[in-house]
Amino acid sequence: MSGAPNLTGRRFGRWTVLRRAGRSAANKALWACRCSCGNAAQIPSGNLLDGRTRSCGCLGRALTAARLTTHDATGTPEYRIWQAMHTRCRNPRRRDAARYVGRGIAVCARWCGPNGFKNFFADVGPRPSPRHSLDRIDNDGGYAPDNCQWATPREQANNTRRNHKLTRYGVTLTLAQWAERVGLSPHAITQRLRRSGNDAVEILGPPRRDRPVEIDGVTLPIKMWAKRSKFTYGGIYERLKRGLSAKEAVFGASRYAHRERA
Repeated sequence: MSGAPNLTGRRFGRWTVLRRAGRSAANKALWACRCSCGNAAQIPSGNLLDGRTRSCGCLGRALTAARLTTHDATGTPEYRIWQAMHTRCRNPRRRDAARYVGRGIAVCARWCGPNGFKNFFADVGPRPSPRHSLDRIDNDGGYAPDNCQWATPREQANNTRRNHKLTRYGVTLTLAQWAERVGLSPHAITQRLRRSGNDAVEILGPPRRDRPVEIDGVTLPIKMWAKRSKFTYGGIYERLKRGLSAKEAVFGASRYAHRERA
């Protein structure tokens, strides 16, 4: 490292150098950097100093965006998505017409007409990656600047009309997101919805308190028992609430019997 320049804090194009990150397989000094768009990477010092890399790729996309707003954009992914948006909202013969034309989903005036694509591109920007597609934030709303974003399939799945949303203590998440947060399966939450209506506190339970549980003289919090069990935190918690013994709640009846025989 002797004689190697300290690049910490310096900017190279859209990269900001955060810290030294060791050496590459080719024995080149590596630097942990963050792009102005938020992406992070480890980059050899030579690539930074001689300008071989100026961003994570977002700079190229931005330059492409500038070109597309003034040149013919036909054939680009963004243009095809813009065209498809208009088609699904205007063609009543499409197989999915009930989801769009039938529900009154329309494209805003700003994204129509001779300057429609130019305005659309200026509002939403270039597609971040091939995995992203155009998503309506409010699925009952139309295509407009304040209701559209680029999203991955997973992000869109959390925004579908079929995905129930629950609000607990001021926090609103989809059923899938709550399942991940509280340690319950989506199926378990769905069953509770049928029994409890839309009472999120009843469905999801109070905020977690990782209570201690004693088994055979060993006391551990539920979170620690879950690591030794086939059940999640939420599963163990629910089994305890149903009145199962600590052993049955953590290990299940069949495993408990095996442990007793042993």
